[in-house]
Amino acid sequence: MRGQKAVPRGSTAAHSRLVAEILLRFGSRPDLRLWRSQPLAARTPSGRVIRALPVGFPDISGVLAPSGRAVFIEVKTGDAHQNPAQARLCAALRRFGALVVLAQSCDDVSRTLPPQTDDAPRLPPQRDDVSRLLPPQTDDAPRLPPQTDDVSRTSPPQRDDAPRTLPPPPPPEVRR
Repeated sequence: MRGQKAVPRGSTAAHSRLVAEILLRFGSRPDLRLWRSQPLAARTPSGRVIRALPVGFPDISGVLAPSGRAVFIEVKTGDAHQNPAQARLCAALRRFGALVVLAQSCDDVSRTLPPQTDDAPRLPPQRDDVSRLLPPQTDDAPRLPPQTDDVSRTSPPQRDDAPRTLPPPPPPEVRR
């Protein structure tokens, strides 16, 4: 591509670029919605790791109209291969009827996706802000009270520049 630096195949940059190319090329189909699957994880105070997606989840997820069939695209560049967790999860997704693509190029995706048909329902344009798709709130709609966190209900008011502290935990129950 003219004006872009050469990126070695198999690198993280090459992988990110191919994911972006697939999203741009196929995300504009009116019968297909695609999004990047972000592997997020958080550690609880006790040290337990909670993952937003299972290990081995494909790079791109989506849905195909009119069938509602799930679409998953695992992107590989260079000499990269699926690791065992990815292979197991992709096999399970296929068993459940999902369309799973192992893509080393946009051509792999176009060969696997069914052709776009004129009778497929046209999905509304994809937007970053979901709130635009919600109906406007009317004055007669029930209103929820403002949400507050537990700390603000149990802690005395603090100055903005004061460090935030949690109240001490309750004493353990003694059973006799």
